[in-house]
Amino acid sequence: TAAIGAAKDTIDAAYNIPEMYEFLDYVHVMCYDYHGKWDLVTGYNAPLNAHPSEVGDQRYMNINFTINYLINNGAKPEKTILGVPLYGRTFLLVKPWNNTVQSPSKNISFEGPYSGEEGFLGYNEICILEETSNWTIAWDKNCTVPYMYKGNQWISYDNTKSLKTKAEFSFAHKLAG
Repeated sequence: TAAIGAAKDTIDAAYNIPEMYEFLDYVHVMCYDYHGKWDLVTGYNAPLNAHPSEVGDQRYMNINFTINYLINNGAKPEKTILGVPLYGRTFLLVKPWNNTVQSPSKNISFEGPYSGEEGFLGYNEICILEETSNWTIAWDKNCTVPYMYKGNQWISYDNTKSLKTKAEFSFAHKLAG
């Protein structure tokens, strides 16, 4: 088996897709870390689809593009496993009132009380925050992912609803998992 990156530029530079699938039993596609604090704008960690505001190469940073790109270039669906994150990406907004996707963010972020890693929250930390009433939880129907924000803090993550849509996508594409 192998675990491979999901970004188009990584796929193009690093993998001979037909040959890789000839020799491997399974290919785990790491369909996460599409966006993070490094982008300097808020973005989703693992969006199913591109957001309408994304342009150019940004349109490649989603699960739908990655899986279809691999299949169109020789990947075998029955050997492809869709990797999903059980963690979130955190952002610090430049302007707290501008709190949607593609909002300007800083190149630093905040960390969780348990993970202690800037720009990252474990799923357990996200569950704790979801239960507190002072976070606003929103759903992006285009990308089929939740996000939440409070003040200048913004989090991209997955929940049971978004994971279910990813599982349905996997079944519809006849992926191995």
